[in-house]
Amino acid sequence: MGTVAGAPGRQRTRLLFWGVVILLTGLHATTFRITEGQEDELTGTRKANVEMAYNLHHHAVFSQSWEEPRARAFSAYRPPAYPTFLALGMLLVPDLETWDLPRITKDASRALSPLYAIQKLILLLTAYLAMYAVWRTTRSRWLCLLPFPLICHTPLLLVDYRPILNKYTNLFYPTLLATLLITALGLSLLIAFEKKRYWQFALSGCLAGVLALTRAAFLYYMFLGALLLIVWLWRRPDQRRVLAPRAACCIAVAVMIAFGWMARNQHHFGRFFIAERGGYQLAARAQMLDMDTGLYFVSFLYWNNSPFLQHTVLPRLLDDELRERIDLKLHPKAWKGYKTNAKREWLRYQRRYESSVVADRILLRESAAAILKRPIKHLLISIPLFHRGMCVEKPYWLNWLLFCSFFGVAGWALSRGHSGLLAMLSPALFCFGFNTAVSNNLPRYNVLLIPILCVTVAIALHRGIEIVAGRHGLRATEPDRVRPEGE
Repeated sequence: MGTVAGAPGRQRTRLLFWGVVILLTGLHATTFRITEGQEDELTGTRKANVEMAYNLHHHAVFSQSWEEPRARAFSAYRPPAYPTFLALGMLLVPDLETWDLPRITKDASRALSPLYAIQKLILLLTAYLAMYAVWRTTRSRWLCLLPFPLICHTPLLLVDYRPILNKYTNLFYPTLLATLLITALGLSLLIAFEKKRYWQFALSGCLAGVLALTRAAFLYYMFLGALLLIVWLWRRPDQRRVLAPRAACCIAVAVMIAFGWMARNQHHFGRFFIAERGGYQLAARAQMLDMDTGLYFVSFLYWNNSPFLQHTVLPRLLDDELRERIDLKLHPKAWKGYKTNAKREWLRYQRRYESSVVADRILLRESAAAILKRPIKHLLISIPLFHRGMCVEKPYWLNWLLFCSFFGVAGWALSRGHSGLLAMLSPALFCFGFNTAVSNNLPRYNVLLIPILCVTVAIALHRGIEIVAGRHGLRATEPDRVRPEGE
């Protein structure tokens, strides 16, 4: 009788839940026609991505050249996945054939308007994946709703809050594509480790390979993941027979996808790699080895997005002259800053050897050697950079909530031996750790982690509810909840 009586209540709860999901989607859809933030003239990275997409669309070649006589010159300055995505989106622009490249880059908001809508749909899909990840790990319908307003802008629901990811729907950065891929990869790994099916591991490998072609750093995730998996299986001999061949399938698929592009670069440039700029990024990090003690401690206050620290604390500690000197070093666009100095080094080598590929390789080797000579200083500089990379969202306190939940849930999963949850978090853990260790860790490098961070907030909240409910003799989970491994 209890089951029969409870069925209408569960049905009403289910209908109410889907009604809220539809409401949130509708609220976000109201922003689709808002063009605030769309660029009329493209510059920098956004222009380079559109140039590569245009050349792929018109000439079927990966090239960053914008002058028509050089439009067929091969290049490997950037990874290929996002320009390919833009080139496919250009198929939806009916009159693009009548636009030349300079005109497109000067009037992008009109020429490429369908691409902005596609990026908004990608953000919406990412939010749905994050919601499903919460459901897979908690079996709580209402906690599933938590990631949506933190990922997608929902007017009237949170009037003064605009998630940072919404800004990227109007910018041609690879951030949204990488966000979708890292969220999908985490979810796919979670399901693969739970279900132990070959096709799910193969899908995870496919996502990891495409992610490496979007953010080249994830090539190292494949090898590091393989190493950690070997350690895991060595400590868990009972899982070797089932997990080892399936994980090998996952890694093989990922490596084949990435190595295909790397073989293309080996053929054209004589170097087996995904994209340039690794040397430039590491050189910017090596430049920080010259940071003095005063600058080091000031960097904790300077590299953040807290209005209180930036506009109240810092002005009281620094006079205008000292603040200007600090700006010249710590600001990412400063003329004498670490990043700008690294760029000058790269240009110097490029002019000397007349090859950006050779310049990048030499800079990578020299920067690595400089860091290995001063490893303790390098590790110390990682501490303020760790804090800098955390500042992905506003308000400032929200970053602490997101990352404390993230590392807390990761530690809890490790202590419980929850391989599926650890697998889901592993791409995000790698991304943040890699950016902290070998780059200048700009906050925008870690924006793609926000959906996974939101998932961990929901998991931490659910775990807290379970603990409180357990102390009071209540049941906090639904009867069909799948318990994590090790519980």
